[in-house]
Amino acid sequence: MGFRFQRRLPILGNLVRLNLSASKRGPAVGVSVGIPGLRASINTRGDLVGSAGAPGTGLRYVRSRKVRFGRPRPPEDDDGPVSWQPAPRRRKIGGHWALAILAGLVVVWFVAAFAG
Repeated sequence: MGFRFQRRLPILGNLVRLNLSASKRGPAVGVSVGIPGLRASINTRGDLVGSAGAPGTGLRYVRSRKVRFGRPRPPEDDDGPVSWQPAPRRRKIGGHWALAILAGLVVVWFVAAFAG
């Protein structure tokens, strides 16, 4: 058992949320999109989660999988596998594209909240 921190910040009402969390697995930033009853989310740990449920009943179905960010494996020749040495493993933080999307959503939220 351990401590866990989670904070959800609405960006576009309840349609898009910025999720901040920390646990023994480490900190994560994610974004979730959906309506009541249907939601999909991804975070910088590589967790992709989809859920569907009946609002107000407490029943919901959740499916999750790991998404690996980074370079794809090299293609194989007709003669067999390519002699290729993988790069040393380094800690992945979720890929540059995911962080760029999150930064863009924060900018949209900031402009929508404070402009006008």
